[in-house]
Amino acid sequence: MLAPGVIADSGVEDLPAAQPSAPAYQSPTATAQASRRPSPAPPIPTPTVPGALPKSTIVVGVVAVLLAAISSFLAMQWGKLLSLEEAMRGDTAQQMQAIEKLSGEAQGLRQALELLVNGQFVIRNAGRSALHVSGLAAAYRDPATGGFKTFNSASYDYPTWDIRSGGQNLLRFVKGQDVVWDGAVIFYALEVQYEEETYFLSGTWSTVKGKVLELSLDG
Repeated sequence: MLAPGVIADSGVEDLPAAQPSAPAYQSPTATAQASRRPSPAPPIPTPTVPGALPKSTIVVGVVAVLLAAISSFLAMQWGKLLSLEEAMRGDTAQQMQAIEKLSGEAQGLRQALELLVNGQFVIRNAGRSALHVSGLAAAYRDPATGGFKTFNSASYDYPTWDIRSGGQNLLRFVKGQDVVWDGAVIFYALEVQYEEETYFLSGTWSTVKGKVLELSLDG
């Protein structure tokens, strides 16, 4: 490049350019702002809160446990009766002992069977204000098949029943043209609203006098 007309063998790509190139201008303010710009924060996971079980679901679970316990007790008593019947086929002494045991077992079985009273769930409101039944669970014996079943109002979007002061009502559930539950009950559990208070009631139909459950919640 120093001698005019002389062509260099090596390329001149790496040599400095003949014309100076001005560097791109960058605002110091923009540089400072870019350096101070915070990095985006990672998304905060939304905490998952487990849903609380409906009270009626808990209630029907308790009813189901009670029903299972009674069924197990009856099965055990029936097994004992069969064993005693086998023992009675022995000698006279063994027969007398078996008869005494059989008498005691029969008494216990009779007391257990007295709990399994099936009735129509009629409620009378003996209070001064209207009564609102917002949740109901029941265990009952199906009159058609003789088997045990349960009804839980939570399974049918919580139907409700209203009973005026001094009135009574047969609690049952009809869906369309079908009677889902005809009011039969052995064990029952209720969620009741009365004068802005909530009450939870449960029991067996065998203890209900006069085949009508009378509720007086005036305190």
